[in-house]
Amino acid sequence: MSDDQTAPERLQDFLSSIAAALDQILNGKEVIQDKRLRKSGFILMIYPYGSIDERCNFITNGATRTEIIARLKLQIQAFEDQIAKEKPQ
Repeated sequence: MSDDQTAPERLQDFLSSIAAALDQILNGKEVIQDKRLRKSGFILMIYPYGSIDERCNFITNGATRTEIIARLKLQIQAFEDQIAKEKPQ
């Protein structure tokens, strides 16, 4: 990261570096040459800790926004189902 980058540019570079490393850990170094070899996808979300009113930044290893929305809806439902099971009745 260079000193002449803006904060958003530095954050984007930082997230890209993390995503590349995580992609290699999950899917092997071969994904660098051929993205079709991926077995695992991910969405990495970074947000200001303790705040629920601010947007978060995210990066994936190839998912489209449509795929991200579908995954998040499924995950939200799973969280809500788990909370419902934990509530005393």
